[in-house]
Amino acid sequence: MGITAKYGVWDNATYPWDDQTSAGLMGSIVTEIDAWITAISSNASITTNGMLPVKERDPASSTNSGTTNGFVYEFPDTSIGLNALGPTYPHLMFYGTQTSLTAAVTDEYGDDTSNNGYGTYNQQPGHYSAISGTGDAGYDNQAIVIYNDVNGEEFLCVAIKHGAGISDENTFVVFKDKSNRWCFSVRNIGFAYDNYMDYWTGGVGLYDTDPTMTGGSGALIGPMYLSVSTISGAASKPGYDGIGQGLWYPASDKLYAARSTTARWGEFRAAETGEQYMSLGYLGSAVLIPV
Repeated sequence: MGITAKYGVWDNATYPWDDQTSAGLMGSIVTEIDAWITAISSNASITTNGMLPVKERDPASSTNSGTTNGFVYEFPDTSIGLNALGPTYPHLMFYGTQTSLTAAVTDEYGDDTSNNGYGTYNQQPGHYSAISGTGDAGYDNQAIVIYNDVNGEEFLCVAIKHGAGISDENTFVVFKDKSNRWCFSVRNIGFAYDNYMDYWTGGVGLYDTDPTMTGGSGALIGPMYLSVSTISGAASKPGYDGIGQGLWYPASDKLYAARSTTARWGEFRAAETGEQYMSLGYLGSAVLIPV
C-alpha cells in the first residue's frame, strides 16, 4: 500500500491522558502500530530474518497507576542473535505522564513492573538511547502516525504533541536501513546495529544530508541518516573502544530530518514532486508524504 499518514486530536475532557481504552490517545496509536505490523507481516524482508515486531505492553496490559500511559514493542532480528552484549532484542518504550513522556530504545529491556508496568532499560552507555518531553496537564493531546509497509523499506513514525510549548512533544522513528536492519531515533538520538562490531550502540543521533531546504519556520530539511558514536569504557565490546562513528541510511527515500530547533510539530512544506514534507517536531524527523 505504501505510505499511510494519520492525525488525531483527543479532547482532554473526553479522553484524558490516562484513558486506557482503544479510543484514547495511546490506545489509538497502538491500533495504528498493530495495523502496520499486520501490513508488513508477510514481507520477505521481515519473514526472512524473523523481524516482525512484537507488542510487549499496551495501556491495558500495564499496571497503570492512573497517570502513566504508553506501550512497548520488541524488534527482533534472528540474523543477529543474542549475546552478552545485547541480551534482549531492541525494545522501543514510549511511556509516561502528560507532563513527562519518555521515548527510549534499549538492547537490555527489563520485563518487570517498574515505571507503572512498562519495564526498565539498561542506562549504561551504548545500551540505550532515551529522551523525555515535557508537557501541560489538561492539554488536548495530538498525534501523528506515519508508516510505510513497502517490502524492504518499512518504517514507522509516531509524534505526540502534549503541551502548548514548542518542545512539549516527543517522537520516535523506526526504519529499515540499507542492510535490512532495524534502526531507531527517539526524537534526535539514534540507536542502531553496528555490523562491524557485531554490537548494538546508541547516542549522537539524527542528521540530514545535503542538499537541504528551508522549511516554513526556517528549519533545514534534508534526507535523513543516523550517525551513532562507538561507545567507550566498560560497555564497549572488547577491542573496539573508541573506533569512531557509524552511519546508517534509511532504505526508504521518504524519510527526512528537520534538524533545527526551529522545526515545528506538524509543519508542512511543499516538495517539488507535488508531495509534502511533514515535520514531526522540534529537533526531529520529517517524512515526505503524498497529498
